[in-house]
Amino acid sequence: NTYNLKNGGIAVKCNDINDLQKLKKEAETKLMEYDVQISKMIKPRFKIVSYRGNLKKEDVETCLRDQNQFINDSEELKINFIKTNKRKRTQTIYGECNATLFKKFVNKGKVFLQWERYPFYEDLDILRCFKCQEFFHRSNNCPNADRCNYCSENHTVSECQKSNKKCINCLKANAKYGLDLSTDHETSDINCPTYQYHLNVLRGKIDYLGVYG
Repeated sequence: NTYNLKNGGIAVKCNDINDLQKLKKEAETKLMEYDVQISKMIKPRFKIVSYRGNLKKEDVETCLRDQNQFINDSEELKINFIKTNKRKRTQTIYGECNATLFKKFVNKGKVFLQWERYPFYEDLDILRCFKCQEFFHRSNNCPNADRCNYCSENHTVSECQKSNKKCINCLKANAKYGLDLSTDHETSDINCPTYQYHLNVLRGKIDYLGVYG
């Protein structure tokens, strides 16, 4: 797979680390005027939801290792931050780990933490603005006008009186790239083709195999 980059470069995706290294060597030999690099992959990220305890961030890792015997001492595990849901009075724990441990977490589905078992999920999502509905920025610094999540017209969703759904992101992708994506869905639909495209691009940057780091 190849992807055009914003800076004028090209990204090439390989399924095998040996193929990747061979390709890099050939490119350096035959394309000497180009800068050839192996992109740094990011570690799989996870979230533990509905946590009702009172552990601090620095203590969660220790507790997870002590209570879940499948976590080996040599495996990488890092807790990045804890987010509080004041309405539900629960917390979500966000972290990252190496590929082998991530597969173990996924297979288990839940982890022991203090007195309970909590659901484990991959932390994989694309940022979407709740004001204009476009991707990769937040509503608090959005320069665009309000756009309805349901019909994509210039009003808030609470003011919408339309009966037909329209996704602004798929409409724009069709216009820009000459695609024929389905547009009859809300912009927040997780099956939105544009959202799924960006999700797959993000997955391509994650080291699920544990061979890059």
